Amino acid sequence: MFTRPTSEFLRLILAVSLAFGLAVPTAGAKVASSTRIAEKAWTGSVVVGVAAGTIEAVENRVVRAGGTVIRRSGPGAFLVADAPEGEDPAAFAASVSRLPGVEYAEPESRVTAAFVPDDPDFGLQWNLERIGAPDAWDITQGSREVRIAVVDSGVDLDHPDLEGRIDTSRGYDFIGRDAVADDGFGHGTHVAGVLAAATDNGSHVAGIAGECVLIPVRVLDRWGNGETSTMAEGIRYAADQGADVINVSAGGPDDARVLSDAVDYAVSKGCVVVAAAGNRGIAGLDYPAAYPDVVSVGAVDETDASASFSRFGDRLDMVAPGVAVHSLRPITGAADSGTGVMSGTSMATPHVAGVAALLRSANPTWTAGMVIRRLMDTAEDLGPMGKDPRFGFGLVRADRALGEDPEAPSDDEFPGIPLTTATHDGVVDEVTDPVDVLSIALAAGQEIRLWFKGSETATISLTLYDPSGESTALAAPLVSVLSTGTSVRLDYAVPDEAEGVYRIVVSAEEGGGAYSLAWEKGRPTNVAVSAPKTCAWGGSVFLSGSVKEADGQPVTRAGFIVDRRPAGSSGWTLGIASGSLNAFGGFRVSVKPARQTRYRVRFEGAPGRFESVSRTVEVTPRAQLSPPVPVGSVRRGVAFTVAGTLKPTYDADGVVRVVLAELQGARYVSRRTVRAEASQRDGATRYTARLTVPGSGKWRITASVPASTRHAATTSRAVYLTVP
Repeated sequence: MFTRPTSEFLRLILAVSLAFGLAVPTAGAKVASSTRIAEKAWTGSVVVGVAAGTIEAVENRVVRAGGTVIRRSGPGAFLVADAPEGEDPAAFAASVSRLPGVEYAEPESRVTAAFVPDDPDFGLQWNLERIGAPDAWDITQGSREVRIAVVDSGVDLDHPDLEGRIDTSRGYDFIGRDAVADDGFGHGTHVAGVLAAATDNGSHVAGIAGECVLIPVRVLDRWGNGETSTMAEGIRYAADQGADVINVSAGGPDDARVLSDAVDYAVSKGCVVVAAAGNRGIAGLDYPAAYPDVVSVGAVDETDASASFSRFGDRLDMVAPGVAVHSLRPITGAADSGTGVMSGTSMATPHVAGVAALLRSANPTWTAGMVIRRLMDTAEDLGPMGKDPRFGFGLVRADRALGEDPEAPSDDEFPGIPLTTATHDGVVDEVTDPVDVLSIALAAGQEIRLWFKGSETATISLTLYDPSGESTALAAPLVSVLSTGTSVRLDYAVPDEAEGVYRIVVSAEEGGGAYSLAWEKGRPTNVAVSAPKTCAWGGSVFLSGSVKEADGQPVTRAGFIVDRRPAGSSGWTLGIASGSLNAFGGFRVSVKPARQTRYRVRFEGAPGRFESVSRTVEVTPRAQLSPPVPVGSVRRGVAFTVAGTLKPTYDADGVVRVVLAELQGARYVSRRTVRAEASQRDGATRYTARLTVPGSGKWRITASVPASTRHAATTSRAVYLTVP
C-alpha cells in the first residue's frame, strides 16, 4: 500500500468529526488550498480516468504536468496522482482533464465507514425481530448460490460465527493489495455479522441471510477511511466476482465519476447495490447511496424514530434498524466475546442487503430490479403516507418481502420495475392489463436508446416520463412511439442536472398482445474521417480521423472498423480493415482502392459509449498513363506513330485521347486530337495513334483519359518535339 503521511492528519480529523457527529463544512468561500481539502473531504490527489490500455501514456503526461502518480487501478481504467505541492486539487484536475487521452479528472475524495460508536449495553438484536426476520426464516435462511459482497474494512476471516460463510478465494484487499481481506478496523465484521452470521448455532448472534456466502472486499483502512477510487475498484471487483448483492456501508460527501461508473458497471452485471445514506444528520445523502441506481438506507431506532445521525433527503429509499445493533466483532484474544454493539447507517444497510439476499435465494429467476421493487413494495410506511425524505418507502420487512408465497412485484403503477437487464418482454391488454410501468436510472449527459416492438394484432405505445412525479398525471411525458408489430427506436438525451429515475410506460392503445423492449444507455460519440480524393493507380491512401464523446473528450483504445462500397456495388463490404484508437482517440488506416470507392469508419461502441458511423469519403485512383512517345523519327508532313501504356486495362478503342499542340507565341495551342487504338500487352493497355506534324516549329504531344467510375481523369506527362 502506498502511504501518504501528509494526508493522515486530515484523515484523522475527518474520522473524529464524523464519529462525534460534528458538522463538516461545505465548500463556498474562497479559501486556502488546505482548508478547501478539509471542506470537501479531498485527499489532495486526483483520479484520472482513461480507457483500458492507455494508462502508461497518460501517466507520462500527468507527470510532465507536475503530478506524482501513486497508483494505477486494477479494473476500471484510471490512475491516481498527487497534485503538485500547494496546488488546489480541483485546479490540477481541471488542467489534467485537458491532456490528450484523459477521459475525466476529478479530485479524489475520502469515504468513511458510516457508523456511530455506542455503548454495548443497549440491547441484543432487537433489530431482527423488528424487521420480521424470524418469520422470513421459515421460508428461507438464504442459499449458498447467492453471494453478498461486503465492500468495507474487510472481515474477520477466522471468526467462528462466520465459519464456512466466507469465500476467501474471491476476496481481495484493495488497501494492502493482496488476496487476504482481513479486518483491521472491526466495521466490516460487524456488517458481515448482520448479513450472514451463523443462525441457530448456539453462539454469538444470528445473521439475516445466514446460509448465503460472503465475499470480503477491503476498501477501508484500519481507521475506517478510504478513497473514492479504491471504493470504485472494490465495487467493480465485487461485480466481476459474481456478487448478487453488494453491501457498501460507507460513503463520502462528494460525487465522483469514477464511483458513478463503478456503480453503473455493477448494476449492468445484475447486482443489487445497497449503500449507507450517511451519518451527519443533515439533508442530502452520501455517495454512492445518492446515485439513483443504488438502494440507499437510513437508520431508525427501537421506537421507529429516524436516528439523529441519519442523513435524509428525496433520494432516500428505505430505513432499517441502525441504533444499538448487536453483531460480530473481530476476536482479539481468548477472553474476547467476538460480539459488540454499534450504531449508524452502516448497521442499517446490511439489514436491507440481507433481505435482498433472501429474496434472491427464494426467487432465483427474479431480476435485480424485481428484488429492489419488492423491497420497496413491502416496506412498512413509517412517516407521511408514501415515500418521504426521512424514511423513504419505509422500514425494510423481511417477513413481508418473503411472505408465504412471495408474488412477483407488480408493474402496473409507479414507481415501476427497475430495468436491470438489456432486454424485457411483457404483455399488455387494453381490458385486462392495459399498462406496464418500468423504471431506469439515468445520469446527466447520458443518452438512452430504446428499441420497442409491439404485437401485430394490437397498437401499443411506449412513453418515457421524467423523474418529476409519482404518476403519469404528475410526471412529464418526454418522448413516445407507437408499434403495431414493427420495431421502432426511441432516443432521449438527459439534460444537465436532470439525472434521476425515469419511467417507461407501455400502454395497450387498442387490442393486446406481447411486446419486446431492448435498451442501452451510454454517452454519444462522433466519428470524424478524412482522406485524399485521389491516389495513384495500384497505390494506397490513408483514412484518418478520431472518435470523441459529445463533450469533445477522446475515446481511446477502443476498436474501429472500416467498410467500403466500390462504385457500382449494390451494398457495403463490411470489415475490410480494423484497428484500435490511439491515446488521443485517433485512427489512421491504409486502404487500396481498385476503382472509385466510398469508405466509412464505424465505432462499434464501448462500455458506457454508443456506437456511431462516420460520413463517407470517396477515393478515386488516378489512371497510370505513360506519355505518348513517337515510334521512329518525326518529319514535317509525314505521318508517324506514338505509343504508350495505360492502367487499368481496356479492351475498347478510343479511351485514350492524344493531343498535338503547336507553340504559338508563349503558349501551346491544340491542333489535333486523335482517339488512340488499344491492345493488351503485359497486363496493361498499349495505346497507339497516328499523327502528322504539318509544319516546322516546336510541338507538344500529350495523352489523357476522362474520368470514369474506375478512375479519375488523368493527363500524361508531355513529349516535346522540335521539327525543322
